[in-house]
Amino acid sequence: LVEMDLPGYAIGGLAVGEGPEALRRTVAFSAPRLPADRPRYLMGVGQPLDLLDAIEAGVDLFDCVLPTRNGRRGYLFTPDGPLRIAARIHEASDEPIDPDCACEVCSSYSRAYLRHLFRTGEHVAFTLGSLHNVTWLVDLVRRARAEILAGTYAAFATAFRARYGAGVEAFRAAHAADPDAARRSAAAAAEDDVRFSSSDPSGPPDPGQGG
Repeated sequence: LVEMDLPGYAIGGLAVGEGPEALRRTVAFSAPRLPADRPRYLMGVGQPLDLLDAIEAGVDLFDCVLPTRNGRRGYLFTPDGPLRIAARIHEASDEPIDPDCACEVCSSYSRAYLRHLFRTGEHVAFTLGSLHNVTWLVDLVRRARAEILAGTYAAFATAFRARYGAGVEAFRAAHAADPDAARRSAAAAAEDDVRFSSSDPSGPPDPGQGG
């Protein structure tokens, strides 16, 4: 492929169940072997930690259904890992999803209101959840670019991985301790698959697995 002198190159066939370690190894092997003066595009990967690993390997472009799919299901990105907005802990919270996020959702709506929208099945909830997740993820990549230009990417990525990774573990522990929530998530996922013709009928999203 490199000998064909193409205008850009893609890495695909990942984030389909092979696990995060295999994903990282494959991207770390493939990306540096593609021309650095051409766009290097990673298909279908959208987990925050996977994006940072891919950026570190030299990937430039991404696309993924994960931000909107999880947004529709009420799983929202924060620096402390995914937030399940339907959880009762948010029932009376006046906080935004992420106080450092500049998206319209975080500047206009409380967690309590968003929880109400998801719990009552309001269709605007799917839009707001998707809008937040896409904006948050784009901002993360913008921040990564700024850190690369400043020469501070390694420190930024290390700090982000520690904070977000701790949140992922807490998320998994909370789900394991609440089997009823897991069943509700699976039911919501099945409904989402019918409504949006999703190709992923999995239940609650695994925050450590790629998109």
